[in-house]
Amino acid sequence: MIHYHTYYIKFRQNGKPESQTKRYQAANPGHAFQKCHHEFPGAQLIQGWRQSDCRDEYAVTTYEPPSIVRIVAGPKAKEEQPLFGCVNEISLSPKKRSGAATHRTCN
Repeated sequence: MIHYHTYYIKFRQNGKPESQTKRYQAANPGHAFQKCHHEFPGAQLIQGWRQSDCRDEYAVTTYEPPSIVRIVAGPKAKEEQPLFGCVNEISLSPKKRSGAATHRTCN
């Protein structure tokens, strides 16, 4: 059974000097940061915390935000076909494999 806790996430939206704090119900602090990031995709995550009462004591646990660096995939690398002197085409496709290779005469 998953226990959800209340986490507070402090963030700053792009171009705004003041920060905001929003409350999230989550299983762990990473999940709370993730919810904030999905709700405010361009925001800078500053800090998270959880408050709790334990045996007449008040406790605050703080959390640093995780890295949310995005890596953009580049174009797919093109396969290079090696050149064989006497072969025009080599195919590994089952449809084209009847002759396995098309040969030409080498002189």
